[in-house]
Amino acid sequence: MERKRKRPDGLPSISLTGVRGIGTGVADLLDEVKEGVQYGRFKRGDILPSIADLMSLYRISETEAASAVVELQALSAIQYHDEYTDTYFIDTSFSDKSGRSEPSLATRVSQLEASHLDLLRRIKSLEDEVDGRV
Repeated sequence: MERKRKRPDGLPSISLTGVRGIGTGVADLLDEVKEGVQYGRFKRGDILPSIADLMSLYRISETEAASAVVELQALSAIQYHDEYTDTYFIDTSFSDKSGRSEPSLATRVSQLEASHLDLLRRIKSLEDEVDGRV
């Protein structure tokens, strides 16, 4: 099993405003990340601040910060970094500006494969039809 490396000090991350006074710190964190993705403020691959930084910015506990991260992962708004511990990056596939959910990459690949097979069947059918007439 491959071990992840410690998150490098000074790894550039997205700028979040922290507690906005709108709701709880957790709600503010979730809203800010989701809105940032929806309105193009954050791009795919941008790094989320560390759990410790999120705790400080939003005045939340480690448990609350971890819970928010899990929720953002469930929404496909962020993904866990393959190389570093405590490191997440923005995944813009979770929603478009209208709020409609986009399919995951796996779902899109499956849909394309199904379309590809359908096209192959249609081509075969047309070839059979042409061969029968010639």
